[in-house]
Amino acid sequence: MPKNLKSIRIYYMNYKTATLIILGLIAGLLIGFGLGLKWSENKEKTLISNTAETAEEVTRNNQSMNDETDLSPVDEFAGSGLVSSEYSEGVYTYTVTTDLPDPGDGKYYEGWLFKSRTDFASTGKLKKQTGGYGQAFAAENDFSGYETLSITLEEFDDQQPETYVLEAEF
Repeated sequence: MPKNLKSIRIYYMNYKTATLIILGLIAGLLIGFGLGLKWSENKEKTLISNTAETAEEVTRNNQSMNDETDLSPVDEFAGSGLVSSEYSEGVYTYTVTTDLPDPGDGKYYEGWLFKSRTDFASTGKLKKQTGGYGQAFAAENDFSGYETLSITLEEFDDQQPETYVLEAEF
């Protein structure tokens, strides 16, 4: 085999290997970046978690609640409810029970904690339970400075409150 052909073959193999390494690094960066974004979304969700338990289950489990407040209808909406909240040992919890009817096709009820009309946090979707809708919520954040709980009727999952249905002030 001529000397030049051998050196061309080695050069081609090194080029091929280098290309694979570069492609592997790019793929690794893209995957890492994607996982990083997913991790930051999940990190926020762990601080605000809508538990699988309904408000009825929390009550049955005899978890103590400190502040109980009535939920009152907003504008022309009918319905009522009760919200209980507590902040203890670094965990903010609240349960809400309502007598709200089914929201209709493609709509759902969502809970919101408000410090002001521009400073708020979603507590997630309410779940169907006996006699209406309810929610059990727990977070490692201290939401005790948030003085209003609102239940809204939602059509779009855009992290913005839509139609206010029930409200309570703590």
